[in-house]
Amino acid sequence: MNKKAKHPNVRMVWSFTKGVRKAFAWTIIASVFAILLNYIRPLIVSYTVDTVIGSEKTDIPGFLQRILDSLAGTDTVKLLLYCTASIVICVLLAAVFNYPGLYKVPEG
Repeated sequence: MNKKAKHPNVRMVWSFTKGVRKAFAWTIIASVFAILLNYIRPLIVSYTVDTVIGSEKTDIPGFLQRILDSLAGTDTVKLLLYCTASIVICVLLAAVFNYPGLYKVPEG
């Protein structure tokens, strides 16, 4: 089988991205981080509502529980502030990582 005919779509995309490959790669990496941050945010809200405000037992990994215990202990107000701050940080980082996806590469 001819090697050129094996992956014509990959070769075509590779040729189209000549000159903008770094921007293309950065956009893909940034999009992955933005997606991960968008999935983390509801988990923080769920933890806050179920465990901090509610009375449900925590189900987060042990290392995260140790970090929260060292930062806030059992103080509910501190836990709420840390959860709020982490949501704000996730939103801001997601906005930063979403920006390259809005970047328009000049044609030519």
